[in-house]
Amino acid sequence: MTPLRVASLVVRVLAIALVVSSPWQKPKKRPSDARAVVFVVDRSASVGESGLDEANAFLARAWAAEREGVRLGVVAFDGRAEIVTPLDDGEAPAKEAGDVPFVSAGEDPSASDLAGAIRLARASLPSEGHRAIVLLTDARPTRGDAVSEVRRAAAAGIRIDVVPLDGVTPSAPVITAVRPRASHVAERQPVTLDVDLRYAGPFIVRWTRDGVALPPRTEHARADEPARSVELTDPDPPPGVHVYEVKAAPWSGWAWSAAGDEPNGDATSLAAVSVEGRAYAVVFSSSGDIPPVLKAALAEGGLEARALPLERAGDPASYAGADLVVLADVRVSGAATDDAGLTRAAQSSLVEFVQQGGGLLVTGGVFGLAPEYAGTPLARALPVEIEDRGHVEDPPVALAIMLDRSGSMAAPVGAHTKIELAIEASLAAAEVLRPTDQVAIASVDTQTHWDVPLGPQERLAALRPQVRRVTAAGGGIYVYTAMRDAYAALERVDFPIRHLILFSDTSDSEEQFEHCPFAGECAGGKKPAEALAKEARAKGITTTVVGIGAEEAQDTAFLRRVAAAAGGRFYLTSEGADLRSIFLSETRVLAQSNLREERTAVSSAGAHPALEGVDARALPTLAAYVETSRRSGADNALVLAGARPDGRPLLATWRYGLGKVGVIATDFSEGWGEAWAASAEASKVLRQTVRFLLRLSEARRADAAVRLDGRVVEVDVELSPDAPESAAPSTIEVLAVDGAGASRKIAARLEQRGPGRWVARGRVAGEPIVIARARDARGGLMAEAVGRQDHSPEVTGAPADRRLAAEIANLADGRVAPSPTEVLARTLRPAPELAVTWPYALVVAAALVVVDLVLRRLGAPRRARGAPLRVEHLPRAPSARSAA
Repeated sequence: MTPLRVASLVVRVLAIALVVSSPWQKPKKRPSDARAVVFVVDRSASVGESGLDEANAFLARAWAAEREGVRLGVVAFDGRAEIVTPLDDGEAPAKEAGDVPFVSAGEDPSASDLAGAIRLARASLPSEGHRAIVLLTDARPTRGDAVSEVRRAAAAGIRIDVVPLDGVTPSAPVITAVRPRASHVAERQPVTLDVDLRYAGPFIVRWTRDGVALPPRTEHARADEPARSVELTDPDPPPGVHVYEVKAAPWSGWAWSAAGDEPNGDATSLAAVSVEGRAYAVVFSSSGDIPPVLKAALAEGGLEARALPLERAGDPASYAGADLVVLADVRVSGAATDDAGLTRAAQSSLVEFVQQGGGLLVTGGVFGLAPEYAGTPLARALPVEIEDRGHVEDPPVALAIMLDRSGSMAAPVGAHTKIELAIEASLAAAEVLRPTDQVAIASVDTQTHWDVPLGPQERLAALRPQVRRVTAAGGGIYVYTAMRDAYAALERVDFPIRHLILFSDTSDSEEQFEHCPFAGECAGGKKPAEALAKEARAKGITTTVVGIGAEEAQDTAFLRRVAAAAGGRFYLTSEGADLRSIFLSETRVLAQSNLREERTAVSSAGAHPALEGVDARALPTLAAYVETSRRSGADNALVLAGARPDGRPLLATWRYGLGKVGVIATDFSEGWGEAWAASAEASKVLRQTVRFLLRLSEARRADAAVRLDGRVVEVDVELSPDAPESAAPSTIEVLAVDGAGASRKIAARLEQRGPGRWVARGRVAGEPIVIARARDARGGLMAEAVGRQDHSPEVTGAPADRRLAAEIANLADGRVAPSPTEVLARTLRPAPELAVTWPYALVVAAALVVVDLVLRRLGAPRRARGAPLRVEHLPRAPSARSAA
C-alpha cells in the first residue's frame, strides 16, 4: 500500500469519527454580556394592600429606568407562585404602570411560598449572562425552605437582592407562634406553651384543651415592644393526646372587644401534646356513669376508669390509647348521628380498635346485647350470637305514656287536634302489648291526670272512651311532675322492661327543675329533670321523649338532654301526623326483647383464665340476663344452668384480629347483676376477665417521627440497632386531628426502607395535627408520635424580617433595599454563553472527505490515472465468399 493510500485511509477514518462523535461534542464557553432580572413579588396577607402598592411602585420605577437591553420579568406568589410577566425583549411592557398594576391580589393569601417563587424565578431565567432575582417581600415565608433555594440559585451564579416590605400595623393581637416546650410529658406533669404575639396595648389570651376552656391570661404590650411571648401552663392534664387552641383579643379591662369575637388565624394557633399515663379503660354507657362494681373491678385490675359520652365513640382518637373499652348496657343505632346510641360508624371504629390489638368488654342490659345488635358491624366481633326480633320471646312489659295536654295541643292538624292525634297514637301503641302487660296513660298540665292508671292491658278496651274525652287546656306541661309520677308508678311493678314515653311541646315544656315551673326563676340546688331520668335509668327504667315543634324551639335542647340522661331515644315531629308511627315503633321495640328476669344459677363451662382460683359453685344466682348463644370458636367461661342443654353463655371470650373481645350477658345495675357481681367470687371473675382482655403492653421499643407538609403526612419508625428482626412493627395507626379535637383514621401502610427503618405515607384533608402509633404483631404499642404542619402562620401586622433578608442577600451576593437602578446592574459572576461545536465538527468532516478524495486520486496507479487505452484488433473471420 502506497503512502498516499495510507494517508487517505487515515483521513477517511478521522472524518467518520468526527461525524459519529458530533452529537457528543461539548459546548464551548464564551463570555456573555446579556442581562436578565426577575422580580419576585409577595402578595400574601402579611404584606397587605399597602405592601403590594409599594412593590408595584418599585416595579414601575424599574421599568422606567435606563435599562440598556436588560430583560425584565415578574413572578408573584402567595400560597402558590406564578409568572405574571415573562421575560421581555428589553422593551417596556405594553401596559403602563399607572394604568394597571403589575401585580394584583392572589387567590391564596393565607400562605407565603417564597421557596417556590424563587424556584420558579430561577427556572425562568436564561442560562447565560448577568442574571438576578429581586425579592420584594416581608421575608416571612410559611412554606418550604427558602434558604435552600437561595443557595441553589447562588451556586448557579444568580444574584438575589431583597427589597423588604413592611406589613400593616395590627389592629388586634396577632398570634405568630404557639410552641409546646415538650411534645410528650409524663402524667401529672404540667404542659407549658410559649405563645408569641404582636400587639401594642392590653390584650387577653384565651385557650382550650380539647375544647374545654382553661383560665385566660391578660397582658399589656408597650408600643415600642409590640412583640411579646406569653407563657401558658396547664398544671395537671389527664393522660392522652390533647389539642390546645390559643386565641387573643384586645382587652378593655372588663370585656372582650369586637375583634376578640373572631378566631385569630387558623390552625396555626393549635398545638398538640401527648401526656403519658398508666393503663386505662374507657367506659361508654347509656347513663354516662360507670357502675360501681365495674369501676371497682377496673381499679383492682390496675386500670384507671374513664367515662366518655356515647358521641365520642365515633372518634377513634378518644380511646386509641386505651388498653380496654367497655360498653356497659349501650344501645346500638343505625343512624348517622345518635346521642344515645352507637352509630354504625362508631361500631366500625370500635371493631378496628380490637383488630389493632385493643380489648373490648360488652355487657348486657335493657339496651346491651338487645336484638338490635343482630347484623350490626359490632355483632361480627362478639363471641356470642344475638338473636334478631323474629326469634325472641316476649318478656313482660310495663309502659307509661305521659301526654302534654297544655293549650298548645289544641292546635289543629288536618281534621284533628294535636292532643287527639297523641291520644290515638297512645291507644294504638297500647294495643301492641299483650293482655298480661301493664300500661298507663296520663295527661299532664300542672299535675298528672291518670286517664288509664297502671294496670293490665286487657282492661284498656273499657277505658278507651274515657281517654278519648281528654281535651287540651291550661298552661305548659310540668315535665318534672310527669316524670316523677310515671317513675313512681313503674317502680311498683317488678317487670324486666319498664318504659316511659313522654310527649311534650318543644316551646312550652315547664318545670324543668323540681318544684320550679320556670327555669329562669330557679335558684341553685334545685334537682333537674335530667338527674331524675338518670336515677330512673339506674333502676332499670328507660325513657323515650317525643317532642312536637321546631328544632330551634326554646325547649328542644332540654328534651334532648332528658332523653340522653335516661339512655333513651328522642324524636322530633313538627306537626304530629307521624305520632302514631313513633309510638308504635317504640312499643314494638319494648314488646320484643331477649331479656329474661328470672333467678338463674351460674356454672363453669370449663377451664378459662378468667376462672383461675375461682370456686364456680360459690357463685350466687343471677337475677336477670340477656339471652344469647355461643358462636363457633368462642370460649365459654360461665354459662346459665338450665337455659339449654349446653347452657346459655354468661361470660364468653375470643380473639378477634390482634385483640380480644368478651361478653357478659348481664348488667351491673340495680335489679340485675349488681348483687351478683358484688360477691367475692364473681368480683374475682370480673377482675380477671378485665385483665385477660387487656391489650398487650410492653415498654416502647422504637422511635417514631411524624412530618406533615401540606396534605402529605410521612411517619418514620426506627428500631434500635440491637433490636432483633422479630421486633419489627406490624401495623401503623395514623389519626388526623382537626382544630376541635375530632379525629379520623387515614390510610397508611408501613414499608421497610432499610435495616430497622420503616416509612408510612398518607394524606390528610387539611387537618393540622397527626397522631401515629406503631404496633407489633401482637398489638403491643411500640412507638407513638405527634406531628403538626411544618409551616408557620401567615402573620399580618409584623414588619419585614430583616435578619432573614440580610441572610438571603449575603448568600447570593445581593443587597438589602437596593434602588430600582441598582438591581439592573451587572452581576459579579455572569454565566458564560455555551456555543455548540457539533456544526464545526461536521464542517471539518466534510473537508476531510474532500481531502480523502484527492488523496485517493493521487494514490491511484499511473496507468489508471492518465495512460490512453490501447485497442487490439482481432483477426476477422473469413467470409463465405472468400471461402468459396
